[in-house]
Amino acid sequence: SLMLTTFKKIKKSRKRSYMIASIPYLGQRFSTTNWDLSQYLLKDKYCSFNITENNAMIILNQPLPHSTKYLWADAQLRICADGGINRLYNTFQNSTEREQFIPEYVVGDLDSATPSILEYYQIKGTKIQKSVCQDTTDLEKSFQLVINSDMHDINTIIITGAMGGNISQQFTNFNIAYKFPQYKIYFIGDHSCVFVLHPGEHIIKVPPGTINNPSVKVGIIPLGTSIQNIRTTGLVWDIDGHDISDKLEFGGLVSSSNRVKSSDICVSVSDPVMWIFDYHE
Repeated sequence: SLMLTTFKKIKKSRKRSYMIASIPYLGQRFSTTNWDLSQYLLKDKYCSFNITENNAMIILNQPLPHSTKYLWADAQLRICADGGINRLYNTFQNSTEREQFIPEYVVGDLDSATPSILEYYQIKGTKIQKSVCQDTTDLEKSFQLVINSDMHDINTIIITGAMGGNISQQFTNFNIAYKFPQYKIYFIGDHSCVFVLHPGEHIIKVPPGTINNPSVKVGIIPLGTSIQNIRTTGLVWDIDGHDISDKLEFGGLVSSSNRVKSSDICVSVSDPVMWIFDYHE
């Protein structure tokens, strides 16, 4: 059953429609944001890669998911944040394959990047941008590069190598999604996908192989703020903001281990909330 920190059962919503026209309790109209997980999950598992969004790809210094090389081809801009360049280099066993994956930039204070690897990519045409500013992380420096680039049509950021490692660093990574709400930001791992739903309406499209699949779990995590109102459709245990006695917040209600029952999940939310999609065989 759905796991909650308050150990209270959430009343299942009787609403059947997956198109939500407005959020009455917010008192205003929001545009709908579409999230298509079928474009980003593991190749040959639940989808074939056919990405239609204008995206940049940022590689961090943790183990890279197997999907990295498939996501690469659809990115308009590819950036390695400091030690992420080591991860990219070591992903490939031979120079023939490695030469097919040359990023446009390496960004950061470069305290983790191996000098010989930096030299290899620099010879291949990668631009090295060193910044020793300690007030911003290497990931945030990468975002600033995207913002300052001439690729103004980029609306989606794919981040790989963000899962694993020390927990405080993962929270720092996730904080980026709160700081840059103008982008759709996906954190992609081998067995998970994380993104932040900002206030408004969202439609999340999931691959067919994940529907009613007990190995697929959904978490709706109120990281950093209380969620005053939230309503979902398309989950096995839907949440209706009018039917729960506690707000979604740490110290109150936290939704985890939910499952999907529809290819389209709709979420109306009043405050930023983290969406976690875990998939295992």
